[in-house]
Amino acid sequence: MRIYPFFSSSSGNCTYIGDREHGLLIDCGVSYTRVKNALEKAQIPMTAVRAVLITHEHSDHIYGLKMLTRKTAIPVYARRATLDYLANKGCILSEAHDIEEETEIDGFHITAIPTMHDAVSPCAYRIERDGKNCAVCTDLGTVTSPVEEALRGVRTILLEANYDCDMLIHGLYPYELKERISSYDGHLSNTQSAEFAVYLVKNGTEQIISGHLSQNNNTPGCAREEITQTLLKNGLEEGKDYMYKAAEPENDFYFNW
Repeated sequence: MRIYPFFSSSSGNCTYIGDREHGLLIDCGVSYTRVKNALEKAQIPMTAVRAVLITHEHSDHIYGLKMLTRKTAIPVYARRATLDYLANKGCILSEAHDIEEETEIDGFHITAIPTMHDAVSPCAYRIERDGKNCAVCTDLGTVTSPVEEALRGVRTILLEANYDCDMLIHGLYPYELKERISSYDGHLSNTQSAEFAVYLVKNGTEQIISGHLSQNNNTPGCAREEITQTLLKNGLEEGKDYMYKAAEPENDFYFNW
């Protein structure tokens, strides 16, 4: 099994989890054509995609969903309030399934983990298959105790590192937007992500992908520097205790999990 963070930024998100025979898309925040091309480049047929799991209804996570479901009839899974919102907006043209807590899809065991974000019913996902596991956890302003507990021991994680604090403070965004991004139901900073990464690695996480980086308030280099240095200060060494990668807006790398 592999995790491919095909698209990961504030402008569009879509991750594939699985292999060349069966897998899942997490979000569809770019066009159908871009998703199709990314899968083809990775030699994954569209027929391998058994479902698309939606974390929440913001456009950078659902932009291509309507066309994807129109072209492929791939079923959509999300929490009930998110499904209702998407259905009311006409974004789903295939079967829709409620996933309030846990479900099984083609041998994948999926747990929806409620998160703190300014959306109707946002969540992260933990996915398990054949005794292995990974998670996608972005768009959360606060790492709550239930999130910590649900992600304890996850082997591989795509974890939000949305903004560098100094870049956000001194950037050109209006004050109200800066406040929204850094609020308890906004996004994780590099500092918050680094602190959570320490917890995760100390509890069994072996591979971290920093994702959902803002193209205006962060860079992969900034995220890497703060996260790996924070881990090192806590006695955790990259390449020895964990593997690390900071995602670009578009990527062709993957981690085996």
